[in-house]
Amino acid sequence: MGAAISAPRLMRARINDRLAQAARLPVTLIVAPAGFGKSVALRDFIETSRLEAVRYDVPREDTTMLAFVRGLSEALKPVAPSAFAAFGTMQQRVLAADEPVRQLVEWFAEHLKRTVCTIVIDDLHHAAADENTIALLSNLIDRTTGRIKWIIAARGTRCGITPSSARARSWSAATNSSTLWSSTGARRT
Repeated sequence: MGAAISAPRLMRARINDRLAQAARLPVTLIVAPAGFGKSVALRDFIETSRLEAVRYDVPREDTTMLAFVRGLSEALKPVAPSAFAAFGTMQQRVLAADEPVRQLVEWFAEHLKRTVCTIVIDDLHHAAADENTIALLSNLIDRTTGRIKWIIAARGTRCGITPSSARARSWSAATNSSTLWSSTGARRT
């Protein structure tokens, strides 16, 4: 067996500085086309800033609200272990609920009520096809603002949360590809 190969680290001081400024706000959006380096920039920022963050990389197959909730609750185990432990019971209640989004927001809010952290969600566009997922996440952000900071990365406008919708919800500012990268895809220097 050979030595383990580690993922390459790209030092992006200017991008890390901009992410550090944006991460002080309640919500940071990183929106750019595929291949612009969102995931690599997030990984580098989290490692170099020593940010204590919970990270959920949304897999391609998590296209439904319940799949997203399961993945997010699993990612939250370090800060809210009871959420993942209670997911099975909650799933049954949600399937029978008249207002599943509201019920899930209340459930997450209860499990996160004493939590102070940063939650990083990468590849949100995989789950954004289900509008209930975006409604759930938007309402959960509303309920946790002040204790939890959110960093969300997604491709283009398919993420369901846009800089203008973030401002309309009073989440403060958002960071998009034009802030971190030029429109040609080259890193700004």
